[in-house]
Amino acid sequence: ALPGGYLPGEQLYYTAANRGFPSGNRVTHGATCMVTGPTMGTLQGGEGLAMLFEGNSASIECLLMHLSRQAPPPLPGGYKPNDELFYIGPSTYFASGNRMVHGERGTVAGPALAASHTGKGLAIQFPGNEGHVQIYLEELSRRRPPPLPRGFCAGEWLYYVGKDEKFENGDRLVHGTRGEVTGPATGPYAGQGLCMLFAGNKGSVGCYLTDLSRDSPRRHLSTLMSLR
Repeated sequence: ALPGGYLPGEQLYYTAANRGFPSGNRVTHGATCMVTGPTMGTLQGGEGLAMLFEGNSASIECLLMHLSRQAPPPLPGGYKPNDELFYIGPSTYFASGNRMVHGERGTVAGPALAASHTGKGLAIQFPGNEGHVQIYLEELSRRRPPPLPRGFCAGEWLYYVGKDEKFENGDRLVHGTRGEVTGPATGPYAGQGLCMLFAGNKGSVGCYLTDLSRDSPRRHLSTLMSLR
């Protein structure tokens, strides 16, 4: 018997996120596919089956957890596969080389399957990324996010000209260092600050606009003095 008790020729639904292969073959969330046999080896993550999707030239090996006799439920938020959404959270960079950039538009690939995101997020494919990333619904929008305060842009580098500060998680703000704008600030900084990523920190930190400058601290101070 095949894994999961399935039979050759049986039609199943694919319940994981869209994925493309160098051969041109692809798997699509919610698509039906036919069982063609067992996998040739052990799939990373568990048992699986060889499945033939319409339009593909060969069978694709799929994990059992990504196959079902029932159609998958609607995606969270009422979105559909291949919808185009904007990422409105702070820019984030991963060790794999994948990234999420504030204001960038991506394509819905399917549901987020990580335990932390299940039912609360989506798998999104961004241009240039090798795979999809899992994002919470509140960080996605059909509308482009509004411009950042004072004409600053995501990806721009600014000086921190405020006082040194250290956070409980070990992150730091150091006077005179440069950081990257990753998006609008939240919490107490909302509407009057930016999220900034500084070298050595674990993630973005909120900074007041008054503590940020395109100029070096010395030049920034000189500018302030000239305005008095």
